[in-house]
Amino acid sequence: MFAQDDLSSSDWKMTQAKMFFEDGQTENALEIYLELYQDFPTNDFLNLRIAECYNDIYDYENAYAHLKNAIDNNPSSEYLDDINFWFGRTHHKMGDFDLAYSYYEKVKKGTELIDSLYVQNLMQQCLSGKEIYENKGNYFSENCGPNVNSEYNEIFPVVAFGEDKLFFTTDRKVNEHQDGHPSTGLCDYSVMESYIKEGQFQKAVVPDQVFSNGKDYILTSVGAGNGEFILYKNSPEFEDNGDLYYLLLTDEFDVSQPVNMGETVNSIKFEGAGSLDFINQKFYFSSNSNNKKSEEKDIFYSNKRNSNFSNSLVVDEFNSELDEDFVYIHPGGDFVVFASNSGKSMGGYDLFISVLKDKKWSEPVNLGYPFNSVEDERQFSLSVDGQYAYISSDRIGG
Repeated sequence: MFAQDDLSSSDWKMTQAKMFFEDGQTENALEIYLELYQDFPTNDFLNLRIAECYNDIYDYENAYAHLKNAIDNNPSSEYLDDINFWFGRTHHKMGDFDLAYSYYEKVKKGTELIDSLYVQNLMQQCLSGKEIYENKGNYFSENCGPNVNSEYNEIFPVVAFGEDKLFFTTDRKVNEHQDGHPSTGLCDYSVMESYIKEGQFQKAVVPDQVFSNGKDYILTSVGAGNGEFILYKNSPEFEDNGDLYYLLLTDEFDVSQPVNMGETVNSIKFEGAGSLDFINQKFYFSSNSNNKKSEEKDIFYSNKRNSNFSNSLVVDEFNSELDEDFVYIHPGGDFVVFASNSGKSMGGYDLFISVLKDKKWSEPVNLGYPFNSVEDERQFSLSVDGQYAYISSDRIGG
């Protein structure tokens, strides 16, 4: 898939770089590609691959430069559709919605149906993004700072009701016995907590919970009193893409382990992002069990009674033909926030809100900018006083 006359002596390096990229080791792949670039600076396929890497690490200016280099030196490139697609993605991520739309439009005309539908959704996101940005909200977003965030991933902010603290999940190293993955350096997930004093986050620590310290659980919701927990874990040996777990601790000395919620909630497919309305005892989560190809996720709910959960039902009002995931139900059940990558998004996952009125869910509405951006916004949690919302985002500075 590349010009043999130009790169035939370096085929192995191209293959090695591709393997790194597909394994999530983008910077290792980019290092090899840039080494090859010294010898083949005008090669269209190589510049395309470099641009993909730069996109993956959010360096859109360099991505654009290499795409321009590819097309300027190869105006009739056999990879023209790919180059135009990545021009579209790069402009989209830079917030240039009109330019992104024009490049997507070029690509859409020459693609197969399934790819055409994907590109069509991106085009719709450009239209949505332009409108959302022009009507941005009167609020601001701010990084939670170094006492919470690190160079690693911090996901699923969860407000602790009854206490001024924030739970979150991270893949950083939290104890001396942990070893990072040999290719990525990331550790198994740990749950951490940060107390909030006078509006400032205190240094995050690992709480004294059975699921916290490198056990690879993701905490997605807590009940009243912080003794009730909803967790997600992907256990590869089960070959089910991950299940939801429930844990109720009666006191500080309780060492019970999280319990799989069972077949009324979990299936042989993915279930995750569980959120508990502990007032009305309703439980919401995402799953791809409603999709034959196990691709798109939908939002489901289940009624909770004691520590048991009823058979799950899909919530049609929330779901589209694409992904709906990362659901948050506000205690009391008056509104839901979830992430969707539908055409009403600015780009990737955006956060949407639906309000319960007269026992009916309203049509989901995009929370707007700056809640959302052209990057992925996933999890949402609201402070007890309703003054602050905590989100997980891939945006630059996040």
